Amino acid sequence: DKGEVTVEGEFVGRLDGFRFTPDKNAQGAEAKTLMSASLQALAPQFHLRADRFYNAPDTEIDFTEQGGLMWGDNAVGKLVAGPDPLSPQVEVFVDDTAGADVAQKVERRLQHFISRKVQALFEPLINLQKDEELTGKEIK
Repeated sequence: DKGEVTVEGEFVGRLDGFRFTPDKNAQGAEAKTLMSASLQALAPQFHLRADRFYNAPDTEIDFTEQGGLMWGDNAVGKLVAGPDPLSPQVEVFVDDTAGADVAQKVERRLQHFISRKVQALFEPLINLQKDEELTGKEIK
C-alpha cells in the first residue's frame, strides 16, 4: 500500500497513515473539484485503515527515539507528557476530515500500545511503586 489515492483513475493525492496530502500538480478549480471528490472517496478508506490499525499486532507499531509513534513507515502520533513519567499520553496525527471516530480509535490503539510497552519495560519499577509494604517518604 503506497497510499496513492485515485478518483476515477485520476491521481488526487497520497494517504500517509491517517493524513491526506493532495496532489500538488492540481491547480485552481480542478484542485477544488479533486479535493472534494477525494475527501468523499477517503471517508471509507479512513475507517478501513483505522480498523486495520486497531487490529494490528504490536509488532507493526513502534516508537522513535524522539517519541514519534510509527505504524510501518507512517507517523501516526507522538508521545506527550502524562500525569507522571510512567504514564505518557499520545497525540495522534489524524486529519480532521477523517472524523472523531477514526481519531479516537487510533488514539485508543496507540495508548494501549504505549501502556503495554511501559508495563513491560518498567515492570520492576511499577511493582515497587505498587508495593504497599514499602515505607518511607514519597518522592514526586
